[in-house]
Amino acid sequence: MDEETACCWLVCDTCENRDINTLTNAANSQFFCSSCNHVVESPQTRTHLAVFVKVRSFPDAQVKVLLQQGTIEKLLPVSYQDSDKGYDIEALLDKQLQSMICYLRECSKQQHGGMATSSFNLEQIQIHY
Repeated sequence: MDEETACCWLVCDTCENRDINTLTNAANSQFFCSSCNHVVESPQTRTHLAVFVKVRSFPDAQVKVLLQQGTIEKLLPVSYQDSDKGYDIEALLDKQLQSMICYLRECSKQQHGGMATSSFNLEQIQIHY
C-alpha cells in the first residue's frame, strides 16, 4: 500500500460533492453541502488508495494500482468508515484482488547493476456499456 497518498474524506450523501461544511449550533453539529444546498444527513466516506500488487506474469515487476471506491470498500473492513483513525494496514496485506480493468498511467525500467526492474503505475477503471 502507498501510505503516503492514502487518504479519506467525507462527501455529500445527495450529490457526492466533497464541499461540505460543519454547521454548529447550541444543540448539535451537522453538515451542510455548499454544492446542492442540502443538510447532509449521512455523509459518505470516500477513500484514495493505491496498493502494490504481485502479478504472476511479471513476478519481478513493481506494480502499483490506484483502486476505485468499490474495490476499496471490498478490501477494507467496514469499521474504517466509522473511524477517524483510518484503517489498519494489516487488513490489506496478502489480500487477493479480483480481475480488474486498468489503464497504464506510467511505465519505467530501472537498471540496478546488471538487472533491469520494470515499474508500472495503473489506475482501475470501470467500463459502462
